[in-house]
Amino acid sequence: MNTMQKYFDLFNSKLFIYFFFLFITLFLYYPTRQAGFVSDYTSLAVQLQQYGFWDIFRNNWGFHAYIPVGYIHYWLVYIFFGLKSSGWYLVACIWHAANAALLFGILLRYFNVQGIRNIAFFSSLLFLISPFQAEVMVWRVLLHYLLGSFLMFCAFGIALSYLQVPAKKKLAWFFVLSLASLMSKEYAYMLPAIILVWTAYSAKFSVKKIAKNYIFLPLVSMLSVATYLLSNKLMLGVWIGYRGKSEAMSGSAWEYIPRALRYALKYVFDTRFVLESPQQEYLYKLLDTPAILWTILCGMGILYSVYRIVSKNAKALALPWLLSFVLVLAPSIYLFFPTLFFGENDRFGYYASWFLFPGIVLLIFYLKPIIRYAVLALLISVNVYYLKKINTAWAENGMIHRALIEDFRWEDAEYVFILNMPNIYKGLVLFRSCGEYSIMGEELQQIAHRDIKAKIIDVSQYNMMSLEDGLIVQKIADKQYKIEHRTWGRWAWRCAQGEADYENDYYKVHFIAKGFELTLKDIPPQSIFIYQDSLRWKRLDIGEWNQ
Repeated sequence: MNTMQKYFDLFNSKLFIYFFFLFITLFLYYPTRQAGFVSDYTSLAVQLQQYGFWDIFRNNWGFHAYIPVGYIHYWLVYIFFGLKSSGWYLVACIWHAANAALLFGILLRYFNVQGIRNIAFFSSLLFLISPFQAEVMVWRVLLHYLLGSFLMFCAFGIALSYLQVPAKKKLAWFFVLSLASLMSKEYAYMLPAIILVWTAYSAKFSVKKIAKNYIFLPLVSMLSVATYLLSNKLMLGVWIGYRGKSEAMSGSAWEYIPRALRYALKYVFDTRFVLESPQQEYLYKLLDTPAILWTILCGMGILYSVYRIVSKNAKALALPWLLSFVLVLAPSIYLFFPTLFFGENDRFGYYASWFLFPGIVLLIFYLKPIIRYAVLALLISVNVYYLKKINTAWAENGMIHRALIEDFRWEDAEYVFILNMPNIYKGLVLFRSCGEYSIMGEELQQIAHRDIKAKIIDVSQYNMMSLEDGLIVQKIADKQYKIEHRTWGRWAWRCAQGEADYENDYYKVHFIAKGFELTLKDIPPQSIFIYQDSLRWKRLDIGEWNQ
């Protein structure tokens, strides 16, 4: 009996839950273990190899947002694993499982409602397996999102503990964790608003009770944000780094709720995968209409009324979780890209989804058991299916990236012109650059550690969608070529400018339906023209310039 009880206690322990979640994460993301070292990661690799530990505090590694805790984390990962993909994959899995386990532990410890263990398990599981977490998990340059999330969620847990039993020591820990979260990734700006919501909830919306018992918690939360903003100003000369106030807060207040609803629909109903782009655009335009906006506001009013009438009901507890989800989106709400890319920009919802899933599961648990578990089974199945799909795309993305770097053979040429640089693969960032020279040169130097003398230039970039993608090249006149993609649905552009014709000293580009026409001008001697074909490069023979 005692032995059985020990096994039962082990199964129900938080430590068991963490390792269970870690096993699931390692298994689901195993195909991506060699992927994600793409695009912006190259800049991070330059920083890791160029700067030292103390440069984090001297010059912030040249970055335009003050995130020293995030950089210390990157520095430690680099010291232990270098650029070995397996190490970065392991660290990402450890943090993601920790964030899910932390959600489980917080729900179990601080909320006493019927069925809380099951509510905690399914909430954290849905957060863990959401396909929209893949970008943060796989793209290695986003590792600090995972750390920043963990620190913010720890601060939130300390806040809930303070609301149960106030203590000065808890306030100190809350301040440290909040500030550390901001210095990992600055999207914890809205933590004071979230804390205010939960303070009001704990005090049953009594202003007198808040002022008497809990007033220091919101004040300390605001102090942590103020301290971070001041640090940003002293180090970088601006109050808000990275995208800045003009981009992060560029919309009107009336746009906020429909945009938050887009995130909710995306995470709960997988609209990114289920709906085609025209259908998504129609849905999002519908949500922007005033009638829908007022309907949402009325619905929120009804939920608030339900809370006041039935204060211990699961619906009432769901309200602060859902409101926290809406609030935490504020720094990135106007950066929402619903249909532009298959898997990019999902990182902006990672923090928020941690608050969304408990709210959704609490509402689901208000249903009858047979319906409740049928809905949960459906959500889990759909999420695992789409996560496997996007992870397969990331795995192929990594395979393309490695193959094209390994197949590059023209380090000593004077110029190398790439006719069709794959900018994205199935919507996932691959070789992205928007400067005078291609990112391929930096990738070869920083990732492959090769000595590159050639100046590499992208003639065009495109959306690669298949491992078999390539070009059909036809010479139509002297110094003039017709370059077409083999498959419809691929389009060419240059530096995110769409199909805008351009020319330089070397050539002129005129975009057409399936590609572009290339007219050569003054090509330097010893220049090479190449194009991507499946997993290798092919060389274009252009006569006297190609000798």
